[in-house]
Amino acid sequence: LPAFGAEIGPVEVAIVVPVYNAAALVERCLASVFAHTSGRARLIVIDDASSDPAIAPLLARHAGLERVQVLRNASNRGSTATANRGIVEAGHADVVLLNADTEVGPNWLQGLRRAAHAADDVATVTAVSDNAGAFSVPELVQANDLPACWSFDDSARALWQHAGLAHPALPTGNGFCMYIRRSVL
Repeated sequence: LPAFGAEIGPVEVAIVVPVYNAAALVERCLASVFAHTSGRARLIVIDDASSDPAIAPLLARHAGLERVQVLRNASNRGSTATANRGIVEAGHADVVLLNADTEVGPNWLQGLRRAAHAADDVATVTAVSDNAGAFSVPELVQANDLPACWSFDDSARALWQHAGLAHPALPTGNGFCMYIRRSVL
């Protein structure tokens, strides 16, 4: 895979990750983004005034990386206000709102970008998950265990290979991993 943010996709995407505490989950989220993100992408991580002392040094390790912006709210503003700050910081780019406790797998951004730009009337795209209500797979509205002897990455690759072009239309989205086209913002 190319390096994080390498030129592949035609549309720039800003991945916005609001953070509040839970350093271990944040670390796993960011590691998955770095491991599985390619294309014109940049990362905007916003600490919403975390009280967890492990958050500041964790985010400081990423602050100097190319195409990574680490910001901190002076006071806790909540998830929605922090996400909105990230959308503004994204400038003209499309945006992915990604919860800090979410892990992404191979081809995640390529699939979201492709679905979002499949038709002019698509505004948002939500990823599927093993535990995200109406976006859970293979069974909706329940937690789904990974198949025996499969890793998270194995499952993501299998889903990509067998359902990568499926774009079901749904009346709602889920902000745990939502792609938003800049044109609708």
